[in-house]
Amino acid sequence: MDRSTSLGPQALPEVFPDRVAAVHRPGRAPLQLLMFGSGILAGLGLPTHNAGLPGAVADGLAARSGRGVDLTVVVEADPTSERAATGLLGLRLHRFDAVVVVLGDHHAVNRTGASRFSADIEALGGLLLAEVADRAPVFVYDSALAMLDVAGERSRRIRSGAEHHAQIGESVLTSLGVRFKQLMPPTNRAGFGSRFSSIAYQAWGEVIVERLRLELAEVDGWVSPTTAQSFRRLPDLEPLRQEALDSMQLDPAERDEIVDFLVRQTKVVFRAAGAALNVIDHDLQWQASTTQDTTLVAPRSDSYCDVTIRSDGLTLINDAQRDARVRERAFAKRARFYAGYPIHTWDGYRIGALCIWDSEPREMAESELSRLRDFAGRIEEELWAAALKRLNAAEGSAPATEAAVVRAGAAAVP
Repeated sequence: MDRSTSLGPQALPEVFPDRVAAVHRPGRAPLQLLMFGSGILAGLGLPTHNAGLPGAVADGLAARSGRGVDLTVVVEADPTSERAATGLLGLRLHRFDAVVVVLGDHHAVNRTGASRFSADIEALGGLLLAEVADRAPVFVYDSALAMLDVAGERSRRIRSGAEHHAQIGESVLTSLGVRFKQLMPPTNRAGFGSRFSSIAYQAWGEVIVERLRLELAEVDGWVSPTTAQSFRRLPDLEPLRQEALDSMQLDPAERDEIVDFLVRQTKVVFRAAGAALNVIDHDLQWQASTTQDTTLVAPRSDSYCDVTIRSDGLTLINDAQRDARVRERAFAKRARFYAGYPIHTWDGYRIGALCIWDSEPREMAESELSRLRDFAGRIEEELWAAALKRLNAAEGSAPATEAAVVRAGAAAVP
């Protein structure tokens, strides 16, 4: 059993954040990151990943870089397993600016032999290097000793096994060109309501952020069709985008109160005539939430959000009748101003958009609309959490995380 998902003799109640989650920080030109694995990443005792290692990394990177951060978290008990490899492929690693993998104490507790662990870690490193975008930094962190320490593990054999695995991991991954580092047990580990204190997560976050910041600064501005940024500008392959939407199991007849509240707030903040969360479903657009009295179903060909989902980032239309992208569409006379930000599934497919509109043209700069992305990010978090609950309910006691990721995107590598 992996101690990253088990309890010690005097452990806190077994409460975890969602095993697939989004962590967002506001700012310009957001960096796209993936944190994948177990150990301290699991966040035992925490209400959300914002309070754990992902939140610490997002906070530090946003502060150090002056940019926004969109961080996807996927918890996997054994990041070197075949199932984990399938899940990583489903997540389409080439869309991330950097990938961070966190190892727990699975191999130490299960006493995995040296040759088996060496082969497992080599396969993981090879997959990461083959799938990430051009020049995207890849880091593997080992948190086994930290997990064993806080669990009160005193077995010399298990602890020496963890140390030996770390040595093997460093040797194998360094030879492949993947950065490896151990995250040591913190001095102040215990915290109210969590396995580790916020100070511990912040300390580990600083270690990760400092290395990430330096690597990302080196590749900032690198122009190539094989970078993560270039990939995110491409339209999604439509059959795979639709499959990802279907996996979310959204129901046009149901309303989410939190999403409705966020959409209403979006309208208020931007003083717009209307705001909506629009879903692009086959040849139609339907509204998962709207500030209008009635919901609208329209042909996709009439929709501005159809333009928005063709690439990442903001779509801004100051005057639809003067914008070649939409001036021939049916809504061009009724909605002269439009701004929309894509809504993604956890494997990165754009399934719709959060948008605002007005009947008259408006001159607004992208910088004025920076909060639209923040609202979109909060809506994504709510949609992901709701989708995972549905998947868990449908699959009984089976964990939804890896299965959901694989189902939504295992075959989705372009």
